[in-house]
Amino acid sequence: TDHRLGRRGQGAMYFVRGDEGVGRFLEGRKFRPEERDVDVGFGRKFRVRRQGGGVAVFDVDELISTSLGSGDYRSIGSAFPIVVLLNVGGLSLRRHNEARRFITLVDELYEARARLVVEADAAAGDIFEKGGGTDAAEETAREDDVSTLFKGVQSGTMRSIDVRPSGGGAAVGELASVRELRWAFGRAESRLREMTSAAWWEQHGGYE
Repeated sequence: TDHRLGRRGQGAMYFVRGDEGVGRFLEGRKFRPEERDVDVGFGRKFRVRRQGGGVAVFDVDELISTSLGSGDYRSIGSAFPIVVLLNVGGLSLRRHNEARRFITLVDELYEARARLVVEADAAAGDIFEKGGGTDAAEETAREDDVSTLFKGVQSGTMRSIDVRPSGGGAAVGELASVRELRWAFGRAESRLREMTSAAWWEQHGGYE
């Protein structure tokens, strides 16, 4: 079976909701899901509810709507050569914790050289909602009472984003530029495209 059936250049294994690409991929591998506990360090285990044959399947909220961190994601990437992420999308400053975790997840899977399959609400360039308005500096964190502070923003080395209460609903641009947030989104988008590409898959183990 040739699984390289991406949509309009999204990437070989990047599918927009409504495409049956993920189903075809799993069917082609005769995927039979089972549960498995993965050691994530410090005596902790994370239960993967759908895995088999080196493939782990997650609804993305399983990974980003809970208090998981980089070490957990690194362990998942090390345990499973292929990771399938479903229902990706709708990430924005309003969902700052989820967006932060998703960016960290992508980084850790990238470092683990995991082969990625994505089913998303939209094209890779549109899964992050970059906010409305004509002036990015006017975007505020009043409703969420959040300031987004970036750590480790060095060329090619950013691994995480620290989010903490601002206490004043100050403009995000005053604390950490929205430009940096968009840079982090852009980095994740780029890595999603790369990790779902035919070239990445062929370089890191192929389709079987």
